[in-house]
Amino acid sequence: MTNKRPLSPHITVHKWILSQVMSILHRATAIGFSIGLLFISLWLVAFSLGQQYFNIFEIIFFNFFGKIIISIITFCFCFHFIDEFRKIFWSFGIGLDIKIIKVTSYFVILTSLMSLFLIVIYLL
Repeated sequence: MTNKRPLSPHITVHKWILSQVMSILHRATAIGFSIGLLFISLWLVAFSLGQQYFNIFEIIFFNFFGKIIISIITFCFCFHFIDEFRKIFWSFGIGLDIKIIKVTSYFVILTSLMSLFLIVIYLL
C-alpha cells in the first residue's frame, strides 16, 4: 500500500477547533479538580490525626512546589466551575449560537486565567 493516509480518523488528522479544545480542557480540569479534592481529604485526615501528621502535610504543600500544585488545582476548579455555568445555560437552550459559543469560550478561558493570576499573586 503506497497510500500514507491513516486508516481511521484521529485527532491528529483533524484541525483543532475551539469547542474541541474546550471539551478536552473541561475533562482534564475535572480530573485535576478531583485530584485536588483528594488532597483536601488528605489534609483533613492529617488534621484529624494530630499535629505531627499535619506538620508533615504543611512541609509538603506549603513550599514553592506545593504552591504550584495549589495554583494548578485552583485553575482547574475555576475553569471547570465557569464552564459548567455555560453548560447550564446550554441546558436551557440559551447561548447555542456559534458566535455566542466562541465568545463564551474565550470568556471562560480569560476569566480562568485571571483567577489563576490573582491566586498566584496571593500565594506568592
